[in-house]
Amino acid sequence: MDLGGGLIGPVYERGTQTFVASDGANGAHRWSRNVGPNLSQPLVGITPDGGPFFGGTLKGYTSVGPVQYGHPQGSDLLLLKFAP
Repeated sequence: MDLGGGLIGPVYERGTQTFVASDGANGAHRWSRNVGPNLSQPLVGITPDGGPFFGGTLKGYTSVGPVQYGHPQGSDLLLLKFAP
């Protein structure tokens, strides 16, 4: 998947996969990440200063870029603030 900053991955064969990206006011790509698998009910929010928040419910592990979040059993809430 390329959202404007080059290919991001990996692409998972099973389950859902979520992507999140940020573009500047001029439409230029600032950053993008893939999130998945095991994320459900994704949500996006913006702080008053324009900083993006991203989250959802995890069932097991999920990766955001090179970092893994979650727990092998049960469910967790994921809430991340992204920055350029």
